[in-house]
Amino acid sequence: AAWLPGTEAAGITDLIFSNGEYEFTGRLPYSWPANKCDNTINITPAHLAHLSVPSFEQTVTNGHAPLFPIGYGLSMEETRSDSFGLDIGAIKLDTRDYGCGMPTPDEAVATEPLELFSHTAPDDFRLFIGGTSTDWRGVPVSRGSVTEIDGLRTTPIDRRHQQDAVRVEFAGENPAIVYLSVPDGEPVDLKRYINSSGSLEFEIGVDTAPLKPIRIAMHCVWPCAGEVDLAGYIPNVVDGSGWVTVSIPLKDLEEQGMDLATVTTPFLIYSDTALTIRIGRVRLVP
Repeated sequence: AAWLPGTEAAGITDLIFSNGEYEFTGRLPYSWPANKCDNTINITPAHLAHLSVPSFEQTVTNGHAPLFPIGYGLSMEETRSDSFGLDIGAIKLDTRDYGCGMPTPDEAVATEPLELFSHTAPDDFRLFIGGTSTDWRGVPVSRGSVTEIDGLRTTPIDRRHQQDAVRVEFAGENPAIVYLSVPDGEPVDLKRYINSSGSLEFEIGVDTAPLKPIRIAMHCVWPCAGEVDLAGYIPNVVDGSGWVTVSIPLKDLEEQGMDLATVTTPFLIYSDTALTIRIGRVRLVP
């Protein structure tokens, strides 16, 4: 808008029915950003003309020139924006569809499995336990000895290789979780696996009949997450001694709110009732 008259209709009628007797001089008191994630640029005060700003601060000279500069506006006499050097017809639409401060989403397509938990898995994700007893703070799980918090205990066991799996015992005394997470808290872009119609694949053995549904989840930057019921992916969750490989399509988790572009926890099991399970290899497969 060239002029913002506020809430008083009298300002509008004065202009429409005044036969040109009134002029208006409305101008922007601040710069108008050109892109969704641009901040207010305004202008550098004259007495700070040689100010050197930090590289992370948005300025006119580092790709954040405003769409309309401070002072922009039209009047009855001035009906074009030529004085500001603007080509209205050349304004580009900002089509960004992801959050400010986030990296450009990965548009690649995964072709190889990504090991998350196994004897060959890198340290990109580590196993933790937590719950109300730890105020939900994660406690690192040892791959060589028992790890225990109030209401939850893990013990390394052998699956294909020595201590490449873990037994998890939920006491049912309070809600608790076992999960894989980025150790430094920085989200990881794994969108290439949703681009390839991939799945979250893991080996599990259920030793005690669950009293409630076993919830499997993936988390992105809080409060973003996707969660499903394990029973929907295997016919019988209790085996006692054997193992079953579960494959959950990532699209199912995405439909529940998961954003694969900002993954912090690619695998999580929650229980607030007594439950004993074994977890083997966990990975993403394209």
